[in-house]
Amino acid sequence: MNLGFTSKILGVSRQESEAILKLLFDHMTSQEYLVRYSWEAGDLGFWDNRTTMHYAVMDYGDAHRVIQRVTLKGDEPV
Repeated sequence: MNLGFTSKILGVSRQESEAILKLLFDHMTSQEYLVRYSWEAGDLGFWDNRTTMHYAVMDYGDAHRVIQRVTLKGDEPV
């Protein structure tokens, strides 16, 4: 679930859906759950998209950035 892809909750009114989603999005993006990483040459970032919301900040200017995504098959997160 994220603000860019989640638009409504089925089975509730539009007003209720918007209120619930605002509450969830505000909670997910509160400072206590954010991680900001300062990248250095040779670093590798790895996270589990099943349980993590990723948002890349476009603050690297003209620096070269390589992104490679991998999907692993495995157990559902607990």
